[in-house]
Amino acid sequence: MSLLEKAYQTYENQSFRVGVETAGEETLTPVSHMIANAHIEITLDSDGTFADAVRVLKEASKTIIPVTIESESRSGTSAKDRPHPLSDQLMYLADGLTGNHENYCAQLSLWANSEFSTPKLKAILNYIAGGTILKDLAGKKIISLDNDGKPAKGNIEQTEYSKCLVRWIVLDTGEISEAWRDKSLINSYIEWYSNKISKERSSGLCNITWDKDVLTDSHPKGVLSYANGAKLISSNDTSGFTYHGRFKEPDEAAAISYVATQKAHSALRWLAENYGVQIGDRKFVWWQLAKSNKLKPAFKIGEFSSGKITKEKNKKLSSFKNELKETLDGYKNSFTPGDKVIIVAFDAATTGRLSVTYYSEIGADDFADRIYTWYNTMSYSNDGHAPSIYNIIRYAYGHEQNERMVVDNDKFFGESVQRLLRCVVDKAPLPKDVVMALAHKFSRPLTIGNTKNLIGIRNAAFAAVKKYRYEKYGEEWTLALDKECRDRSYLFGRLLAVAEKIEDATYNDENRRVTNAERYQSIFVCRPFYTWKTLKGKLRPYKDKLKRDHYGWFVEYNKLLIEISDKIEWDDPNLNKGLSELYILGYYQQLSDFYKKHEDDSTALESDESDINEED
Repeated sequence: MSLLEKAYQTYENQSFRVGVETAGEETLTPVSHMIANAHIEITLDSDGTFADAVRVLKEASKTIIPVTIESESRSGTSAKDRPHPLSDQLMYLADGLTGNHENYCAQLSLWANSEFSTPKLKAILNYIAGGTILKDLAGKKIISLDNDGKPAKGNIEQTEYSKCLVRWIVLDTGEISEAWRDKSLINSYIEWYSNKISKERSSGLCNITWDKDVLTDSHPKGVLSYANGAKLISSNDTSGFTYHGRFKEPDEAAAISYVATQKAHSALRWLAENYGVQIGDRKFVWWQLAKSNKLKPAFKIGEFSSGKITKEKNKKLSSFKNELKETLDGYKNSFTPGDKVIIVAFDAATTGRLSVTYYSEIGADDFADRIYTWYNTMSYSNDGHAPSIYNIIRYAYGHEQNERMVVDNDKFFGESVQRLLRCVVDKAPLPKDVVMALAHKFSRPLTIGNTKNLIGIRNAAFAAVKKYRYEKYGEEWTLALDKECRDRSYLFGRLLAVAEKIEDATYNDENRRVTNAERYQSIFVCRPFYTWKTLKGKLRPYKDKLKRDHYGWFVEYNKLLIEISDKIEWDDPNLNKGLSELYILGYYQQLSDFYKKHEDDSTALESDESDINEED
């Protein structure tokens, strides 16, 4: 119930946005209304005379339409008995088709002849009563008719004629001709329908608003546009196990008013579409619930998930850590004490059911601090860059496809990202299986063909191992090389990095190829002592070449090999046992140290943090 309460509060705070269309964004719908895709637009004169009709372009098809409790959740064979009050499919608007035209006309007549009527309603009712809609549409080449005067086989935007939804324009009936944008018409329906259901339905204490109001056991669907039929709340399974052993009637589980459920579900859809991101089979949303009427999401969840919390999209930062801190500090200064951040993940488990797989409420200031902590402890460079939770899972469990790392199983992908989201929000420990999966990929560079992916994997693995060692053993690792560390795995990691650097230093851009260190890395991790002897022998020709062409480098690298070797206890009987994940830190820090010395502008390997939208 907490989710619906916060969604309801958000709707109330954002009431000034209700019905206001903004380009590129989902509209916050009024009570008793929903968004549907229109296919046909009919224009009438003020007396209901047909003036024109056009097909609606797909990009302009989203239309706010009035609905009833029954029509909003209609599906299956019962749908024909549940017409919408105004804009609906041709099967309801035209007589003699499969829809219930009589019910549509009766419902529209009640509204049009009530005290809440408007000129547009009268005009539309007069036109429908004339029964010429199919003929008029055929005359404008919108649809085609068969010999019986009924819609022939054909479609508009892959929707067969009889199921095409019609929206209305009525000329000379106010400042706004479009029925779906006319606030007077929208308010007219809200008042009429509220008056109607208050006489037909019982009232009670709502568990969301804690006010007495008209209750309902039917709730909207369509919180997620891609799973339009999935519902968060459903109580129609009276013969199954829905209430078994718990409740006798649905209202024993929760009593929710019609207005509260309308506002809460409208807010959730608006938030999910405008501020959420789809990852795998999950929809992740978070927003700041401020006491003011201004919604203040400092950034969309997609920006955090993809590692792009920046003031300017795709901006190359000289110091990401400083920029991140500045961004988050500005975010913290924008709220008042008591503001909260709501984090939720949805999963459309079936076509009819929508589940909340994760939910958390956290103080906005604490939320900002936890994001900063995550980035700070997961950084792989002195500038504070950290792998995104999105890319961590791609690099750990994905495979290359068209030069990108992809995870084929959407359910697994979504679940895995959710696990890491808990590490950020709830400060849960980094899962060991994720760390080990990254370490496995790190140790097999020859399986990765794209260089940017390989660099991304190395960065993510280093960051994950660093954080894992801190959480498990209290070890604090930075990018700086630890020249005093005598751990066997760490030292062998350093040796591997030096061997790679020696060979790589003899190549140029024209003849660069895979080094022996990379070729033998997977075996080296399993049998380091045995493999090092082989690698050491293969280094001789490269050392000789360095000695001839770059004597200074030869001296430096040879001296480094001796210094590292002197720290290893070569008579240790366990020397040939497999290396721990600590070798990754030794390898990475040693390579980073080389970059620090020999590259003017680099303190770490560069990452390919691809924008999350490319994966959608």
